[in-house]
Amino acid sequence: MKPVVTMKQLIVIVFILAILISLVSKELVKRRNAFLYDMAYHVRREAEELRNLENLGKMRREKSSNLKDQSLAKLEKSSQLRVAYHSEMKLRFQSAANIPGKVLDLSGKNRVKLSSGKHSLMTPSHPSIFS
Repeated sequence: MKPVVTMKQLIVIVFILAILISLVSKELVKRRNAFLYDMAYHVRREAEELRNLENLGKMRREKSSNLKDQSLAKLEKSSQLRVAYHSEMKLRFQSAANIPGKVLDLSGKNRVKLSSGKHSLMTPSHPSIFS
C-alpha cells in the first residue's frame, strides 16, 4: 500500500500551518493590547468621574457652591451616568482582552444611554482594533 500523503507533503503542510498560526497569533496579540489600552482609558475615566461625583457630593453637603441646587443635581446625574458607562465599557474591553478572538459588541443593546439629541459621548478606540 502506498501512503496517501508523502513525508515531503506532510512537512510542507505542517510548515504552512505553522506560518498561518503565527500570523493569527500576532494579530490576536495586537487586538489584546488594543483592548487593554481601551480598558485602561475607561478605568481612568471612571476614576475621574467618581472623584467628580465625590466632590459634587461634598459641595452639596457643604453648600459651598455658587451653583444652584438644580444645576448641581444635573451635574451629579450626568456624572453618575458617565460612571456607569465607563464601568460597563471597562468590563467589555476586559472581557474582550481575555478572549482576543471574541467579537466585541459595541452596538449598545444593553448600553447606558448618555445623550439626548445630537450630542453624544464617544470613546476613543485604538486604531488597530478594527484594522
